[in-house]
Amino acid sequence: MRVRNASILVTLCLAACGSSGGSGSSGAVPATNSNINPAITPSFEPLELTTIDRGDNSNMVTRSPHNDLVTEDMAWINLWQAHSSTKVPTVDFGLNSVVGSFLEQLSNGGNSTEVVGVVQDVNSGDLVATIRDSRAAPFQPQIAITTTPFHIVSAAFKTPVTTMTVRQQSDLKFETVTSGSRSNIGFNNPNAGESFHVARNQAELDAFWQLHSPGTTPPTFDFNISMMVAVLGGSNPNFGNTVRTKRIVHDRSTDTIRVIHEVDPYRGGAAPPIILTPETPFQILRVVLSSGSARAEALSNASFTSIASGNSTLNPGNEGLTIIRDAATFDAIWTSKIGTAVPVVDFSTTQVVAYFANVTRVNISSRIARISITEDGELLTRVETNSFGGGPSSYSIVTMPKTFSPARLELFDVTPRP
Repeated sequence: MRVRNASILVTLCLAACGSSGGSGSSGAVPATNSNINPAITPSFEPLELTTIDRGDNSNMVTRSPHNDLVTEDMAWINLWQAHSSTKVPTVDFGLNSVVGSFLEQLSNGGNSTEVVGVVQDVNSGDLVATIRDSRAAPFQPQIAITTTPFHIVSAAFKTPVTTMTVRQQSDLKFETVTSGSRSNIGFNNPNAGESFHVARNQAELDAFWQLHSPGTTPPTFDFNISMMVAVLGGSNPNFGNTVRTKRIVHDRSTDTIRVIHEVDPYRGGAAPPIILTPETPFQILRVVLSSGSARAEALSNASFTSIASGNSTLNPGNEGLTIIRDAATFDAIWTSKIGTAVPVVDFSTTQVVAYFANVTRVNISSRIARISITEDGELLTRVETNSFGGGPSSYSIVTMPKTFSPARLELFDVTPRP
């Protein structure tokens, strides 16, 4: 079965960006527009994407990254033969276009690119593709290996395609430098809200640190390759809160750093102590150097209905999260992994999100606890696991309104602590 990816929800405000490299080496592939940030209006509709190929080693070696649109057979043959020596996959260009993203040749691992989503203006036929790269952090251990990351998808269009604009993003790698429950910023101010602070040189770091932790020495940063991003959780009247950053994305056209984070509550087994002064939890991060000001990612919660959860011995294989958008795939997965009568799902309006722990996690229970929608339409699916009440291979399956969005798995252990 081909891996399914999916596009952005058109109802969301997409703050992505628009730069791309030159056209592909095949020469027959139309070049994408660059350096613009088109408005997504109600005339745009999301397109369903199917991954044709994705990996680390394209034969298409160029000096700069590029994104390509293919709308006819000969251009597709040229592109594929430049990319791979394998047989050219069949694409029906009467119903689909191909979008490809290729990074330059790199001397380390840990790099990738992804076509996150594509929407189409049904009036003009124009496409807008959100493409996100992720590059190895120079301040983290490197894997010495030559790679040329790529992602190629087919997009089932609504009307014949004319042009494509790329909204380019970067998934910024980061690491925690320090964290705690009391930043001096917002301390003794019960109305202090969350805030974000960026330092790209020593003077900016010193100025921030004097406010955050006066009288102490700030950590060391190499500002040639990294920057400091401080995520402050605001005033909290309860004990034991922690800031947890999950993803940092740089939108290049809007020059904005979007931070996905949570403030997690106390999870100790004993009753938390009563505190007289609210906490001000924080997390200080070392982040790959980029431009832009930082802000919180705007997330919305998706509604869903649980249709099954439990444990099954029919779950061999790897742990994973799957979006199912058709009855045949649902029947096959349910029959092979659950083994009971297959529930009826109306896939014209509904999709299934399924998590299977398989053999990687034993003696746990798991449930899909929350699905958040990002500004790019991705489904951040939080699966909570618990070591009490589990069995051989746990699973959790829900239905929700149909989207064309990729799903990201977030595991969170809620086992009570002693």
